[in-house]
Amino acid sequence: MASGKLLFRLTPAALVCANTGVPFTREGVIAICAAHLGPKHEWKPRDDYACDDSDLVRRIGDREISTYRNDPNRVISDSRGETEISDDYKGRAIWELMQNADDAAAANPEDAGTLIGTKGIGFKSVLEFSSRPQIFSGPFHFEFNSERTQELLRAKLGLNDVPLLSFRIPHAENPDDEIRALVEQGYTTIVRFPLRDGAYSALRRQLVAFDHHALLFCQNLRSVRIELDEGTVCDFSVEGSIGLVNGEVQIRINENGRTRQVAYRRWVRTEKSAEGKHHSAAICLPLCSGEPVAEEQAAPLYVFFPTDEPSPFRAILHASFDLAQNRKHVRSGEHTERAVNLLMDCLGDALPSVPAQVALKAFVPRAEPDTPIAKRLKERFDELLHSCEFIPVIGGGMARVSKAVSWKYGLGEVLDGQAGTVRSGKLVAPEVMKECAAELERLGVRPLELKEYPVYLKVCLRGSVDECRASFHVLRTVTQQAHRLDNDGKRDFLDACRLVPCWRTEKGEARVLVGKPLFRKRGNADDLPDWFEFNVLEASFAEEAEKFKKEDSRSWPRSWTELCEGLLLDWEPDHLLHRALVPQLRTHQDSGWWEAHGVEALSLCLRWYETDEKAITPVMSNDSRQGLAAALHVPTDKGWLPAQQAYAGSAWNGPKSFDTYFQKVLDRAILAAPDDKRWGEIKDFDKWKSLLRYAGVSWEPKLHFDRSKKSDSNPLNGWEQYARVVLSALPADAVVREQWVIERWPDSLAGEEDVALIVRSLAEAILGQSGSINFNCKYSYVYRRKEQYGSCDSFAQFQLRHLQWLPCKPGLLHSGELAAPCDTWMPRKGISGLLPEVSINIPDGEDGRNLGTYLTQVLGVREEPPKHNAPEWAKWMREFSEIAGKHAQSEQIQRVAEDLYRKVADLWEKPPHLETVAKVPCHVFNGERELVEFRDRRDARWLDEPWLAIPNVRHELLKHGQAIFLRELGAGGKLANWLDIMQLSRKLHHTPEHDGEDAAQSQEITERYRNRYLALRAALGNQANLPEKGTAFFAVRNLRVEILSGDERLEASIDYWKVKYWINTGSTKWYGMGALVSAVSKDWRNNADTIENILRAEDDKEVLRRLRELGVAESALRAVERELVSEPIEPIEGPKPTGETDVTQPTQGDGKASDGSQPIIDDGEQENRSRTKPQPRQREGAAPTTNAGYEEIRDKKWRDAQEWLRTALKGELDKDGWEVSESPEQDEMGRESDIVIRRDGREAHVEVKHVRAGYFYWSKREVDKAKDCEAQGNYWLALVTDENDQEYRVCWLFNPLRELVPFWRDGKVQVEYTWKVTAHSDRAKPWEVVNTPPAGEPSNFSFKVPYEPRINDSASLGRIDEIKDRLQALPKEVADGGG
Repeated sequence: MASGKLLFRLTPAALVCANTGVPFTREGVIAICAAHLGPKHEWKPRDDYACDDSDLVRRIGDREISTYRNDPNRVISDSRGETEISDDYKGRAIWELMQNADDAAAANPEDAGTLIGTKGIGFKSVLEFSSRPQIFSGPFHFEFNSERTQELLRAKLGLNDVPLLSFRIPHAENPDDEIRALVEQGYTTIVRFPLRDGAYSALRRQLVAFDHHALLFCQNLRSVRIELDEGTVCDFSVEGSIGLVNGEVQIRINENGRTRQVAYRRWVRTEKSAEGKHHSAAICLPLCSGEPVAEEQAAPLYVFFPTDEPSPFRAILHASFDLAQNRKHVRSGEHTERAVNLLMDCLGDALPSVPAQVALKAFVPRAEPDTPIAKRLKERFDELLHSCEFIPVIGGGMARVSKAVSWKYGLGEVLDGQAGTVRSGKLVAPEVMKECAAELERLGVRPLELKEYPVYLKVCLRGSVDECRASFHVLRTVTQQAHRLDNDGKRDFLDACRLVPCWRTEKGEARVLVGKPLFRKRGNADDLPDWFEFNVLEASFAEEAEKFKKEDSRSWPRSWTELCEGLLLDWEPDHLLHRALVPQLRTHQDSGWWEAHGVEALSLCLRWYETDEKAITPVMSNDSRQGLAAALHVPTDKGWLPAQQAYAGSAWNGPKSFDTYFQKVLDRAILAAPDDKRWGEIKDFDKWKSLLRYAGVSWEPKLHFDRSKKSDSNPLNGWEQYARVVLSALPADAVVREQWVIERWPDSLAGEEDVALIVRSLAEAILGQSGSINFNCKYSYVYRRKEQYGSCDSFAQFQLRHLQWLPCKPGLLHSGELAAPCDTWMPRKGISGLLPEVSINIPDGEDGRNLGTYLTQVLGVREEPPKHNAPEWAKWMREFSEIAGKHAQSEQIQRVAEDLYRKVADLWEKPPHLETVAKVPCHVFNGERELVEFRDRRDARWLDEPWLAIPNVRHELLKHGQAIFLRELGAGGKLANWLDIMQLSRKLHHTPEHDGEDAAQSQEITERYRNRYLALRAALGNQANLPEKGTAFFAVRNLRVEILSGDERLEASIDYWKVKYWINTGSTKWYGMGALVSAVSKDWRNNADTIENILRAEDDKEVLRRLRELGVAESALRAVERELVSEPIEPIEGPKPTGETDVTQPTQGDGKASDGSQPIIDDGEQENRSRTKPQPRQREGAAPTTNAGYEEIRDKKWRDAQEWLRTALKGELDKDGWEVSESPEQDEMGRESDIVIRRDGREAHVEVKHVRAGYFYWSKREVDKAKDCEAQGNYWLALVTDENDQEYRVCWLFNPLRELVPFWRDGKVQVEYTWKVTAHSDRAKPWEVVNTPPAGEPSNFSFKVPYEPRINDSASLGRIDEIKDRLQALPKEVADGGG
């Protein structure tokens, strides 16, 4: 075979390329001067030049000039063609020159089928770096020179504008010394390329990076020599046979005298087409120590020489694909599939002779290919890889991709390869998994499912300590993956992991985790009975297990801890009892064993039981207790039975009723007395009782968890009621999934006096919902074709609250001595005598408070009247009237009636269904005395005027047959309206009379009313419809009324007459004014006392004090203060002599100001904005006015503190887009917020309190607003202090109703009335007034809250970051004021 050589010599001036192949022939010269006329093609160029070789170059040029003369456009066309070829072949000139050298070195260059190039245009690619190639080959010495050609064409064609043209027209060129020297060295063809400007660097980079892999596929070229101008010389030469043949190939590389050798294994397939074209393919892998290995990176695809097509494989691939003209890319053609098939044959040859690791790394791509030919190659290679058994597996043999199974976590390294499970599993051999896990995954080898790992680990290697430890570590790693499974899958997986026999004991045995108790370390076991069996872990394994546990505690998931939970034990009481003893006791169910060993078992339980009072509840709330309750047998009156079936009778201080009741229950028994010999010796009674209670023996009825609604064999007391009340409200298709039931309730406790205390711990567990168990009933139903879940009261909860078992004091509406807690009231909290009250002694002090909390908050015993919208009010009124009609008139009937109707009158709104109340209690006269009877409400009359209540008048009316409704005057107005009871005054003829006016007093009361009108509105709020400010009031002497009742005429002195605005003179004038204004205002709240107190006040200072005590806001107080300036009024015209009769009522005032505008105070807080002559605000720093005094000083400090906080909040919050209000704002109920912060639908209301005297006032209206805002969390208190007039400090209360409760509990919050200060009751619900003062009901009150250091914990503006966080967390679109 021919053996060609190729030389590349590069200098900054030129590139010289020389080869030793066959020199240029005449056809070759003709072809290189044209395009697509390669001499290697089957259609060779025609030589019709009748000349010798020396004249051929000139003759070719002449013919081309003649052609251009005939068609000048050909010059432009050929010039553009050269440019396109140069651009298209850019970067490939070196490979084209190498290809030409390989073809020239062929033994038979005439055989086009064996040659690489045939088109004859690749040489044109040199135009990229040279415009005048020079060729010296055989007898031919010429060059292509674009500039010489351009001048020649200008002269010959007579054209000035001629494009540059390199080829087509050759020019004779004589060889110089360099050329002749190369000829002497044996080179037959030398081509020199003078370089274009800037071409040198690019060429040098290409030559320095010369890809020696191209020599693997050259057919005739043995060596390539590269000489660079600085003296660098690199020789590449193929050792041994050249050409595409199978076998090993070595390439020697000598760089400046340093020689290295690279070896390859080559698999080749060739084929000759019917047209005589030779097709070939080859796969090459580098050799390392004589063995094939994969390339480090994927190489380009070769078609003899590298292309721009990326190969997806880490191997060198060649195939004779059809290429695009520029030979950079594969062109889809008729030979593509043939080339792919040849490569498949090469791969088939290679697979049996290379290790599986090499095949996987070389022929499984690291990434998905993205070119058509690369995708096709991967697809076909994958097909072949899947069809071959080439993957070694554990236990011996090979497997196909579809049968092999990959694994992780070191599993395969610890398996017994001879085990049948392993051999049949086709697990990939460890040496392959270590190197090729990623390739196996990409190839599609099935990974072992996580749940399968424990199956194989059951046959792990465990013969030696090292093997056991290795398996132990793999188990640890596998277990850590459990979190990837769902709950059921995780449970099953860990159960399987517990069956892996890699736990080495101190006896040298490998065991599973389950079975006999397994302890980390041995404790004192000398006195344990023989039947108590256990193992102890080998010391080094115990250390490993402890290390794994600590690692688990520092990270997530904690699957190892979960795996060992309850199975890998410590020698400590809890594990000894629950994890070691109980499982063994569970295996002994026959009474004979317990007769023989029961004392030993009980002694061990007592020895290892650690008293935990918190855990000793009647609810078996954890698996440990339930396991002990089922396993431990105790002596009973019916033999040895599980503790969960036993009850404690009177011998164990249990309920006496149990002793007799459970004698008749087959599956329940009473605990044997402590002196029974079956106990052994009981020394510590309390500890034994604690143990037994913990183990499931019950001192109260037992609670059961049931997945069905009830037991048919044991009908449940109250189930029908529960089904009717609770279950009937569920969706029609609801199915109960979980239910709780108290057995034998309440029958087993019949006759017990302290039943509420007996079941207290049980009730607190079930109803308190404070533990980890939810005792609700759970159910499922189908909604929109999907299963939904819900919960409701369980039967156990219903049993405790709705069945009649609680001892009570009977009432008229409940005659029994037992009642349901939900229908029972705390003493004096319901309607005494009408409704049942608990019959339990509630002691004073903390014990009493705790018992009261248990009764009300847990059992649901009632302590507050129903809301106004509850139907119970009408029901009680109806039933009471029916029962009262059957009883003789008694003080009890009257007392109950007064209590019931007073509570109804206290409601703010009308209860429903009052129209069904037919009869109401009335005062009547039976001929001898006055008594209370129920009369039809259509016959009842409401005593509506004070003058009708005068004793002699009232008595005469009763004697004349009037039935006067029980609630009289203002106390009954609301009820009379709700019950449609007629006013008594409308049924009587009456005439007011007096003895003349006292003008001075008229002037005084009228002026006082007008001057304090704004104060009255601030005190009474929006609900009061006061007479107009300009109303004139008249003080008259001896005011009286004459009443005509039948034939009798009655006369009585009265305090006022509202129709005429008359007030009786004398010491009662302010009382009369209060009553008159209240009556005219239709004030059902009876604010007469408040009105009297405001008008009676001696001076303006006292008015302000009274308003402040009523909780009026500071802004409203400032408006009132400006109004409190005496304004003389014109004398008013007094009444004429009396005598006229008034039966009808005059139109009442509408509450507007005298000019017709809206009220100048809105519920006591809105400032007067309609006054025509507002008083000027006193300037800062000026001395206070005589009227203001201390209030002005305090008001100024409050305003300063509020403005400081407002400014500070703006400075912090404005930059975040929060808006801080410029002044206080009111909600729709007139309740004021000092500062409002808002943004994006969120807003917070800040009440500012300036604290100086150790307390602050919190008014009822402010507390009401806090309650309305509590759900949204947007009502905050800011307590501002400036001790010693220094820097302000602020304490934030973000939930004041909750955060101030400790002061309430401690009895330090006072409820302050206008006339009395009293400490609250320590049993009261926080922020509710519960004790009515003895002198009548107050009109308003405030809470006086202490200020102590434990509240104030923040300096300056305080917790600004928390403020921002809380603002951001507020719900959007909160209505103003939290409403």
